[in-house]
Amino acid sequence: MREYIKYIILLLAEIIVLNSICSYLVMDTSQRRLRSFRIEVPVIDGKARADFDLPKDYYYLKVKHVMYEKQDKMLFVNKSILDSDKFLKAARKGIIETDSLYVPDDLIKPGHNTIEVIFNQNPPGDVDVTLSNYRKNIGDGIYILFFDSTTILGAGFSIKRLMLAIIVIFLSWMLPILLGKFFTVTTRDAVLLQLYSLLALLITLISLVLVGDIGKLFRIVIVPDYFLNLSFTVVFFIQFLILFPKMHYIHIKDQVSLLPSVSSYQLKSKLADIGIILSLILLIFCSFLWLLHLELLFIPLADIALLFLCIGVIIKSLAFIKSNSSNPKDK
Repeated sequence: MREYIKYIILLLAEIIVLNSICSYLVMDTSQRRLRSFRIEVPVIDGKARADFDLPKDYYYLKVKHVMYEKQDKMLFVNKSILDSDKFLKAARKGIIETDSLYVPDDLIKPGHNTIEVIFNQNPPGDVDVTLSNYRKNIGDGIYILFFDSTTILGAGFSIKRLMLAIIVIFLSWMLPILLGKFFTVTTRDAVLLQLYSLLALLITLISLVLVGDIGKLFRIVIVPDYFLNLSFTVVFFIQFLILFPKMHYIHIKDQVSLLPSVSSYQLKSKLADIGIILSLILLIFCSFLWLLHLELLFIPLADIALLFLCIGVIIKSLAFIKSNSSNPKDK
């Protein structure tokens, strides 16, 4: 009984730690709130004006135009000039100049907003204006936001982030538990296997948090489905790296410390059973997520469940066919 209490305390501690990291890294809002607007406006009498319907937030502004000699310009947001300290960088490629600026939320009004570019001399024919409430999109799941951005909606408690932490912790325990069920794995080895894989995941996530906090200007956030994919990849990859050398060692030494002495068909069949059981457990989780209207978590988890199910069925079918072909029955 005392041993079970230790495991329960360990499980709760892991959930609390992972949920704390998720509160700084994982978005609690819909990915649709991360938006980018682009418009090309003509320059009339040295002035280009772009109108946007925006929620109040911090924004990243890019102004692109043809560059001429002695060209001087000023940028205004809702009649307020953007000071030189708001400039992040100015890039020139050929005859095209692109200015990147930081627009704080105190210059943005909920609803209609106006951005004006005024050229004192030598104006171009038109100006390309891009406005987004994130700094950069890496792939389709990692975003770089301004540090004080309201898009992430705080770093407090969230039922979605708690569900994410519970799912990841639970699944990180499933492979060690199933190995102990189907093979001769000690409880100590199973716990160490889970702890090593979780430690690798925590180091990965903390690295993303620390990199984003450099300079206190930007922060890195990831969407929930990308967080699940990243977590599963890191956890199962580390567990595979730990298990694979031991499995190879057992085949050579014929010492049963991880795998039992079973035939090839029995071994493949048990591995297939693990995949099928994992898929069923994931589908059970999916039903709860669907009832809670957590579609952002339901869809990627269902994809992973289908993957495990397909792998398990394919391995079991191939092992069965090969076993029958190598040991034909006498008619």
